[in-house]
Amino acid sequence: MKKIPVGLQMYTLREICAKDFVGTLEKVADIGYAGVELAGLYSLSPGEVKEVLDDLNLKLAGNHVPGERDLDKLIRINNEMGCTAAWGPCMPEGKLPTDEAGCIAMAEYADRVGAKMKRNGIQLYYHNHSQEFQKINDRYIMDWLLEETDPDNVAAEIDVMWVQHAGVDPAAYILSLIHISEPTRL
Repeated sequence: MKKIPVGLQMYTLREICAKDFVGTLEKVADIGYAGVELAGLYSLSPGEVKEVLDDLNLKLAGNHVPGERDLDKLIRINNEMGCTAAWGPCMPEGKLPTDEAGCIAMAEYADRVGAKMKRNGIQLYYHNHSQEFQKINDRYIMDWLLEETDPDNVAAEIDVMWVQHAGVDPAAYILSLIHISEPTRL
């Protein structure tokens, strides 16, 4: 049976990373993880992070960022690390929409950010929290985002804990996003 590589979301270890980021990465590698999703560089440069990950044979699955704030800087940092995926929220001025026009503006903004990242070799994944599961005109804000953006520019990282926190059944929500076809031949 083929071994499936498993990575670790470093946000889980953020308090330990703040004290000893490199030592924490060393322990993650020693445990046997194949890769990590970063949640900060903890005063290291992007080049230093890449060097540490390479030395430990840890793959960089992605970079979780608090928001795009300075998009050009985010792109530069990710490119310096060889990171091709970034996760995070993507709201104009960090504000959640309150009406249909706001949802459309959010989607258009995310699409522009994702397109620029894509042109620079990085896939944007929108990471939800519970607030994206408020409804506007009978649609979740998350659905507005996913349905009104180009899927080549904006993908989703569905955080099931936050979906549950919002009072939505995570399994049912994820199933609503999946298209399953019956094969006519294999």
